[in-house]
Amino acid sequence: MHRLRHWLALSACALFASAAATAGDQAHSTTIIGPTNQLLSDGTEALQLGRFEEGDRLTLAGLELPNNPRHEAAAHSNGCAG
Repeated sequence: MHRLRHWLALSACALFASAAATAGDQAHSTTIIGPTNQLLSDGTEALQLGRFEEGDRLTLAGLELPNNPRHEAAAHSNGCAG
């Protein structure tokens, strides 16, 4: 039951975050070299390697930190996929 609620929450957030990401991109642009949130980067890597539980755990931890709307939307999408 906990996984279902978690999945539903991530799905709903991903829908709303994608709209926020579009709006946030129009405000300004910056150049950042390297990952701005190491937990999100590590979560993405774990998911790509098939380590879904670890990837989901890292992604959720990364979402607890401040993120720009674009990265947050991608993280919610990754969490849904994981």
